[in-house]
Amino acid sequence: MSSHRISKAARDLIRLLESGQMNTLTDLCRLERTAVAVEEEVDSKALQEPVTAAWRYYVNSNQFLIELRRLTPTFPFSGELVAEAYRRVMNDPETRTRSWNQAWLLLVKMKEDGLLMGYASTEAHKQEMWGDMIPSPEQLASLATDVERAWSRAVEIMLRNWPIAPTYSYSAHWRGLPPS
Repeated sequence: MSSHRISKAARDLIRLLESGQMNTLTDLCRLERTAVAVEEEVDSKALQEPVTAAWRYYVNSNQFLIELRRLTPTFPFSGELVAEAYRRVMNDPETRTRSWNQAWLLLVKMKEDGLLMGYASTEAHKQEMWGDMIPSPEQLASLATDVERAWSRAVEIMLRNWPIAPTYSYSAHWRGLPPS
C-alpha cells in the first residue's frame, strides 16, 4: 500500500461517519476511539475532519440535547443552556482548538463556566414549575439545587464516555491539527 493512499478501513470509517447513521454518543465515541487509534498518518489525517463533522452533526441535529434529556426525565435538560454553552465554545478560539469533539467541549464548558447552576436557578424560577403556587425563596433554592444536581449528573454520565479527554494531545497523529 502506498503511503499516500488512504486504507480501505479508513475509507469505510469515513463513509460511516459521513452517513449520519451513527449519531448516538455511544456510537460516536466508539468510532472516535477507532479513528484516533489509527496508526497510518495518511489515514489519521483523512479521518480528522469526518470525526469533527460527525460530532458537529450530533450537536446540531439536537441528538446531544435529546440524550441529555433522556438522562434528566424529572427536570428536562435546558435547550437554552446547551445553546449558551455552544455560543461560548464557538466564540472562544482557545476552547474550540482544544478538541475536535464539539459535544465534549460543550459539556466541559457547562462545568467550567458554572452554567449548570445559573440555568438551574432560571429553570426553578419559571412559573410553570410551580403552577398556581407562589414559592418561597427556600423552595426556589431547593428546586434550583435539585435541577442542578440532575443536570450535573447527566453531564458527568456523558463525560464518563471519555476515559481520556478527546483533546489534540490525546493522539500524536492528530496533534497540531485543529478543527477546520
